[in-house]
Amino acid sequence: MVGPGNEYTDLVLELGNTTPGTGQRWNLSSHGSDGTFFIGRPFAGPALTITPSDYVGIGTMDPNERLTVSGNLEVYGDLIELLDQAMSIPTWS
Repeated sequence: MVGPGNEYTDLVLELGNTTPGTGQRWNLSSHGSDGTFFIGRPFAGPALTITPSDYVGIGTMDPNERLTVSGNLEVYGDLIELLDQAMSIPTWS
């Protein structure tokens, strides 16, 4: 959002129980002129970050790959490793 004088302003939408100390509040926010989008709890840092370059971070404010996870990862099903291989992605209709 552009404010008076064309400077960029931070946008925050707070959702959930507004009673302090309940831990049930979530913020959706976009900060600064780069348009990075955050979802998280107040004072706890972002749970999810999406940058203008379409990088997604889970538990980090600064993802440096298409998906950056800070913390442990639990995967159900097959984990397929593809290194330097051309692949086609099916189109779903």
